This record gives sequence, structure tokens and C-alpha cells, in this order.
Amino acid sequence: MECPIQAVQLTTSTTIARVFHRNGTPIKDYTTAWKLARTKAGLSNRVVHDLRRTAARNLRRAGIPEHTAILLTGHKTRHVFDR
Repeated sequence: MECPIQAVQLTTSTTIARVFHRNGTPIKDYTTAWKLARTKAGLSNRVVHDLRRTAARNLRRAGIPEHTAILLTGHKTRHVFDR
């Protein structure tokens, strides 16, 4: 089975550099797209920041060094990451 991004790239003969796009066109305001996606996934009360917290927790549980996890999640300081 082909990834949706690959299908659009093959159809339009372009490379898509964005994770969130609409048929290859960047989504300028993610608010509406996020609401639709979370509704379809049955996660109506989630906010985007929940994903960052979950990623930080999962990286820590997986044994990834904290310095690497901080870089991956985009936290500015260890203090903020620890919260």
C-alpha cells in the first residue's frame, strides 16, 4: 500500500516537503485541519501540545538520552522539559 504523500508526489511529479499538506499545497492555518483530524480520530478534546508532551514521555521511557529528547521535542531548557 502506498503512502498518501507518495501518491500525491507521483501524481503531481513534485516533492512534498511538508508533513501537513492538502494535495501538496502547504496548510497555512492548521486550526481547521487539526479539528477535522482529531474529530476523525475520535480525539475531540486533544490539543497539539499534547503530542509534544506524549513524545517527550515516550522518548524518556524508550531510554533516549535526555539531551537528544530535548533537541527532538524543541524544548529550550531542561527545566521546561522536566515539567
